[in-house]
Amino acid sequence: MTTISKTNPREFLLCESFQGDDVFFREFFDYSRTGSAVILPDGRFIKVNPALCGMLGYPEKKFLDLRLENIIAPEYKFLVRENILSGHEEPYHAVAEKKDGTRFHVMIQGKMIRIGDNQVRVAVLRDIKAQEADKAPLWESECHLRSLMESASNFVLFRLCHRPDTPYRPRRIFISPSISEIVDLTQVFDFQSWLKMLRPDDRGLLLAAGLKMLDTRRLDETVRIRDRSGNGWRWLHIISVAVPDETDNRLYFNGIILDITREVEATSALKAREKELKEKTASLSEVNTALEVLLRKREADRMELEEKIVTNAKSLILPYLEKLRASRLDDRQRVYLNLVESNLNEIISPLSRRMSSHFLNFTPMEIQVASLVKAGKSTKEIALILGGSIRTIEAVRYTIRRKLGIKNKSANLRSYLLSLDGADTDYGGNGWMR
Repeated sequence: MTTISKTNPREFLLCESFQGDDVFFREFFDYSRTGSAVILPDGRFIKVNPALCGMLGYPEKKFLDLRLENIIAPEYKFLVRENILSGHEEPYHAVAEKKDGTRFHVMIQGKMIRIGDNQVRVAVLRDIKAQEADKAPLWESECHLRSLMESASNFVLFRLCHRPDTPYRPRRIFISPSISEIVDLTQVFDFQSWLKMLRPDDRGLLLAAGLKMLDTRRLDETVRIRDRSGNGWRWLHIISVAVPDETDNRLYFNGIILDITREVEATSALKAREKELKEKTASLSEVNTALEVLLRKREADRMELEEKIVTNAKSLILPYLEKLRASRLDDRQRVYLNLVESNLNEIISPLSRRMSSHFLNFTPMEIQVASLVKAGKSTKEIALILGGSIRTIEAVRYTIRRKLGIKNKSANLRSYLLSLDGADTDYGGNGWMR
């Protein structure tokens, strides 16, 4: 027997595969009317039979430069590549291309076998165009659907097969190539490796939703998965429907995966902005409230000052000017007195107009008495200052208490008058409004 060096794996496997004692297998392979091939796990051809050469129009040696996907129509390449890598063993439909570019429908079935210490795949391609001519519209429809699924962008379509014996390991039937936009496919081999890519607190959520789906036949969950860089998370919205297949009593999960990372981030940013605006609005509201309080206080202080000026002028200055007018004055002194009285009235007149509502019910005499009471003067002292009798001053004090609404109360008049200086108070028609 010729010795073959193991430095060339394909040559070694070819020797091992077809120089053994299994004459029956060799003859079956060579004389089968069905196109057959032995390929490596990466799809490269090791050996093809004459039927496959005749089916595709390539000489046997040419196949050693090709992979299985090279003889497949572009829209089916991803499916074939996936089925080879996943070890798919059930028959599936595809479209093959001959050397001259002619396309035809084929059923492909493969199985992994071991030769020595190596795994290889035996693949069988059956031309179904003649036998299945009546199904051409179905194949065309499937072709269009597969093209749509494989050209998906911004979303991922998938189909999984549920097996009751391994409920946590559904078998992947199809997943669109756009999945590579979300995760690194070198890190995802099956459902378990997919779960490991999920954020830990989302794994249990998805598993629970999957088990619930066996009863409800629907799944609608949002989870986070590690992004391609490995440094962040992407938000995925997974929607799936369970579809039973009565022919084989299996349950298939058809679904779509939507990458909603941008929407979630935009919503989060919007909520943060709304929170910031609410905080600023609350802060501005507090500032406005404080400013309103300060403005009211400033207005109250201004009114109080004007009131004091007018009150003091009317009660403490004008009465004495009247007394001077009644005394013996020469012409010059009377002119000066008139000028003083005129100028004083000119000063306090605007203030009096603004404060007229405050003292609407008070006579000049009552204002003078109230001012002297606030100053701490007794009834006897007020009578002496104003030149009236004690009984007259007591009557004026009584009238003031009545107008202030404290006639039948034990409140001290001086204390009450002093308290009016500290707040704006409306006593209706019975007193001052300050």
